[in-house]
Amino acid sequence: MKQLLEQLEIGRKSITIQGVSKTGLAWTVLQCQKKSPRIVVICNNENSAQTMIRDLKSMGSHHVFSYPAWDTIPLEHVSPSLSVSTERLYTLLSVQQQASSIVVTAPDALLQKVLPLECYQPLCLQVKSNTAIGYEQLLEDLLLAGYRSVPLVELPGDCAIRGNVIDVFSGGMDHPVRIEFLDDTVESLRLFSVQTQRSLQRIQDIDLYPVREIPPHRSGENSPWIRELTRGIKARGLALELPPREIAKATHAVRSNLDLPGKELSILAGAPTLVSPLEIFPEDTLIVIEDSHQVQQHIEEIYAYMQEREQEVQESGYLF
Repeated sequence: MKQLLEQLEIGRKSITIQGVSKTGLAWTVLQCQKKSPRIVVICNNENSAQTMIRDLKSMGSHHVFSYPAWDTIPLEHVSPSLSVSTERLYTLLSVQQQASSIVVTAPDALLQKVLPLECYQPLCLQVKSNTAIGYEQLLEDLLLAGYRSVPLVELPGDCAIRGNVIDVFSGGMDHPVRIEFLDDTVESLRLFSVQTQRSLQRIQDIDLYPVREIPPHRSGENSPWIRELTRGIKARGLALELPPREIAKATHAVRSNLDLPGKELSILAGAPTLVSPLEIFPEDTLIVIEDSHQVQQHIEEIYAYMQEREQEVQESGYLF
């Protein structure tokens, strides 16, 4: 441990910790945080990551974040669940403001590139009690951030409208929030129970994060980002010699904000700029690797499977 802390003193950005138990690894990460407040832990796999999160929290660690992979088969023609996208974006965005944080992840999640941070930051919202914000404006902003309008809020990414009340379940929240308006002023903010729908606690402010990795856009918007994305989709479709109707279906889904299954994969097909999640975390973040050999082996297995899936997708006649 003394040697490890000496390495942190000289500014080493990544370390591998081997030969310790899962609990021992969590304890070591906490010791590292005394020298390097921001840490990303790359576990061998998702199961190991979940164990790490539980161990860190049981040791009293605060500001522990999970960064999961999509809950889909690579290149599967379905979208990741909204709760997973919500958690991923919450972690990427919220750690930017944290002086101290531990992000726990696995190779699967880090190999999925994302849009640059500036694509998501304008969609972050802060709502304060007794502040004029505009009922209709907040509703529009929530839909642009990707929230799903439902009759009753139950899962992260949900929002519900009832008269002068908007219920929202954002990332990083144990409970959704009930926003009550008086005209265009936020009269009160209350956390409430999903099970009973009854209020639990009054709060003064809340941060709401975007929940979709392809941010929706205003109807009719023809921004450079949308144009570049549709051009990339068309180019990929032509390269795969796909039917024009398949290409048109995908570009129409992007332009019109349609929830076409698997639409998130259009990012891979045509986004002008993609970055690794590790590029988004603050520069002073220390990378802690659970077992470099096992992590590398897992990455190689993922790449091999991705090549198989790419071939299957091309033969299926789907764009993505």
